[in-house]
Amino acid sequence: MSTLTVSAAYVTGSPAASRHPKTIEVCMSKKKQQKKQKEKEKKEEKKQDRLNGHRAHRAPTLPLQAWAHREGKIDMRPLEEADFGPEALAARARIADAFYRFGIAHDEARIDVVVSCFTEDTVFEVAQGRAEPFTRFRGRAELFDRLTRIVAEQGDQRRHVISNVLVDELDLAAGTASALAFSAVTVAADGLSLGASVIYTARLRRERDGCWRFSYFFIGMDSYAGTRPAAGEK
Repeated sequence: MSTLTVSAAYVTGSPAASRHPKTIEVCMSKKKQQKKQKEKEKKEEKKQDRLNGHRAHRAPTLPLQAWAHREGKIDMRPLEEADFGPEALAARARIADAFYRFGIAHDEARIDVVVSCFTEDTVFEVAQGRAEPFTRFRGRAELFDRLTRIVAEQGDQRRHVISNVLVDELDLAAGTASALAFSAVTVAADGLSLGASVIYTARLRRERDGCWRFSYFFIGMDSYAGTRPAAGEK
């Protein structure tokens, strides 16, 4: 950017200033441009303030953001020192295996494999956008019966893409654990679509064979595309 030099005659108000009309004109033009730029910046700031205010006060969507935490269904622990020794790592891997095996077996209609991931006295709940479940199954036998009917009713090809498995609590001495996970469920039926987004929270027990199985399993769907299977309702 070039620097304008104003003559001493102009600065001191000398009559000599009248001999430099171009210098005065350029200076005035520069000031106008600066003023316009400042006004433009103020307008942009006000616009952003309005937008931010609109976002802050807009109506909440459904489900509510962080609904699982807000309703007390999950309560994540802060990152802190934990056991990652060989036995603990093996337990964490087995817990992740239970989640993945559940998802793949469900999609392959292997309900016998699904129920092998659960304890005999398991409690299995499903909810949509809130902590209160709309259905609950108790024990392996009921779980097998209801999931068999649900999969048959859906009749499409689903894929549970399970991720973010987080073992939040692990007690090797007691043989108990709690864990969280996410899932995106795709649906292939004459095309491809997203069927659901899910958060899981579960409690697990280590059983005599060394496997960690779900003693409590909560499926929290943020939303579900289409009509939920009648076999899965209460």
